[in-house]
Amino acid sequence: MQDLAAIAFDHAPVGLIYSEDRIILRCNLRFAEMFGNERDALEGHSLSMLYPSDTEFERIGKLGSEKMVGQ
Repeated sequence: MQDLAAIAFDHAPVGLIYSEDRIILRCNLRFAEMFGNERDALEGHSLSMLYPSDTEFERIGKLGSEKMVGQ
């Protein structure tokens, strides 16, 4: 049986995601629904698939990186 934290994550009414190095490691049902996919189609894949272009993916990644290191 799933623990309560896992159930809460999976069934939260808002989209939730856990990622590392811009790879989707886990997402909840609502997040997958928001992007018109099944969870299996998202988990293990790059977040780039959710951006309109590779250029936009790179731009947002650079911006986020700059903000995290305080540049």
